Amino acid sequence: MQQSYQVGHSTGIIKLEVTVGTVGTAYSEFSRVKNGASSGVLGHSTPKDGNIPETSIGTAESNNGAYIFVGIIINLNRFTMEQRESAIENLYINYKFSGGVNGPENFSFQKQSDLTITPKKNIVSISSIIQLL
Repeated sequence: MQQSYQVGHSTGIIKLEVTVGTVGTAYSEFSRVKNGASSGVLGHSTPKDGNIPETSIGTAESNNGAYIFVGIIINLNRFTMEQRESAIENLYINYKFSGGVNGPENFSFQKQSDLTITPKKNIVSISSIIQLL
């Protein structure tokens, strides 16, 4: 399911904050793609909790028509299979955008399409794309 955030065409600053709720060790980063060109990494977490503090991604006008790509890797190696399954089931990820037309808005990852799990369930990868309109 395509998710989108209304940024509009103003000079207001758009911000993104990512919160990862997991017992595993997580790392997150995000980048922006507009007109086929990637900005590179605009924000990232520490290599432990996966949380990205509120980060400016530029003005609404410069982001209109762009896509934000958020990538998250979670390591569950230190847990038993039963604990890994529980960690995956209880995984919580929130993307909070602010500065757009409708103010702050929260998005969650889509388990059916954004989640990839290794066969041993020890590594989890989440890839989410949010369109900025």
